[in-house]
Amino acid sequence: MKYRFIIVFYTLIFSAAPVFAGHFLSIKTIDAQTSFPVVRIQLSLQGAGSSGSNGITSDNFTVYEDGARAEAVTMKNIEGRPEVLYLVFSIDSSRSISRDFLKSIKSHARDMIRMGGSGDRIAIYRFDDSVRLLTGFIEIKKDLVEHIESIERRGTKTMLFDSIYDSIDLLQDVSSERKRIIVFTDGKDEGSSVRDDDVIELARKNSIPVFFISLKSSSYINRLARIAKLTGGKLVFSDRHEDVAGMYRTVLSVIRSSYEIEYRALSPQDGGQHRIEVRFTKNDISDRDFQNVLFYRGSSMWRQPFGMDAFFIVLIALFLILLAVIVLYFFNREKKLLARKYESEYKIDNIRARFDKAAEIDEEITRKQQPTLLERDSEYTYSSAWLVQKQGPESGKKFPIYWDEMTIGRSRENSVVIQDDSVSLKHAKIKRIAGSYFLFDLASDNGTYLNDKKLLRPRQVNDWDEIRMGRTQFIFRGANRHD
Repeated sequence: MKYRFIIVFYTLIFSAAPVFAGHFLSIKTIDAQTSFPVVRIQLSLQGAGSSGSNGITSDNFTVYEDGARAEAVTMKNIEGRPEVLYLVFSIDSSRSISRDFLKSIKSHARDMIRMGGSGDRIAIYRFDDSVRLLTGFIEIKKDLVEHIESIERRGTKTMLFDSIYDSIDLLQDVSSERKRIIVFTDGKDEGSSVRDDDVIELARKNSIPVFFISLKSSSYINRLARIAKLTGGKLVFSDRHEDVAGMYRTVLSVIRSSYEIEYRALSPQDGGQHRIEVRFTKNDISDRDFQNVLFYRGSSMWRQPFGMDAFFIVLIALFLILLAVIVLYFFNREKKLLARKYESEYKIDNIRARFDKAAEIDEEITRKQQPTLLERDSEYTYSSAWLVQKQGPESGKKFPIYWDEMTIGRSRENSVVIQDDSVSLKHAKIKRIAGSYFLFDLASDNGTYLNDKKLLRPRQVNDWDEIRMGRTQFIFRGANRHD
């Protein structure tokens, strides 16, 4: 019973989201140049199993060139190199779950680790009133199990959405398409700085499905089901803890294998474009894919399908290089003129003087109108807020925050427009949530910094916090709601 459920879950993980999976058969490259008239085709089969053991031969492939069937198709090579599987376990360690449920969670996670492939990489988060990365992507099963065993119930809150957000952020730099997040939780969230819609948006943007292991009796089942559905994942739940462990084994059989087949071309090297189609058939599985390929005249790489010779190709290349140099020259010239203009208008001494004056005025207003806020009071809220530009072309200028959401960047569509080439068009945003303000980075080129620390996920900003974007720096100011 235990391992049957594991098998079901792994099947769900890699069959539930066709939007991420693609076709069964996929042509990678076609080489019609190196050994013409022999044409080599490299392709992959999604879920074909490991090399050799699945019984796939050249008889399972049929090749068509411009609609005509090619003869003597041979399978040159079976690589059978599965892509590495990347998983992030996000485990609820809050007191909102029972001791029995946590015990069951740890048991299921251990089973999954032990059944995984030798090259699979797993990272582990635990979350309660904080989110902590226990280990990055490693493949040493003994170490992973030790991290699982170290998890205990703690804290007073359940930062579920922050944990999922951080898990997606961790997977963003993984180049493999085979990456998933598996969350063990009852679905309760309390204290997160992001919402479920923020999690869904980031997961869809990065094509990362989110799966949930929960209890059927949880009152948050519908919310988990919505996140799973909109990200391409699955929600799995059971009233009996011993059933949940049956969900993992078949992930090892979902392997993308690579094959190389070859055939003799039916057409000469006529410099024209030809449609190559490959069909795969085995038992009740069939699929096809095609690509258009050029049969170059002769063996010279200087020949192109339009009949141009090397002279004209080199001529066009030189013209494009010259055009790029001219554009770059005028672009740099315009930047230098703009820099001189700013330098003449905003002297360094005047900038510092204006900022110091503005800071003194703001500090005096704060002393008169606001009670003293101690450093330990990290969760106070504001009735109003504004930004003061500390460094930049408009140093000392105040930007009141009138709306619940305000974007900052170089584009004129933003609420706060910054004339700074090192700032992205839409660089960051400040969002009001339950009386507090949170800073978001909008995938900017140079990053957003809060108090000289790079922003990796949304963070709450407090009075006198410093926000830096490129060469521009702001001070966040807020009036206490009790004023």
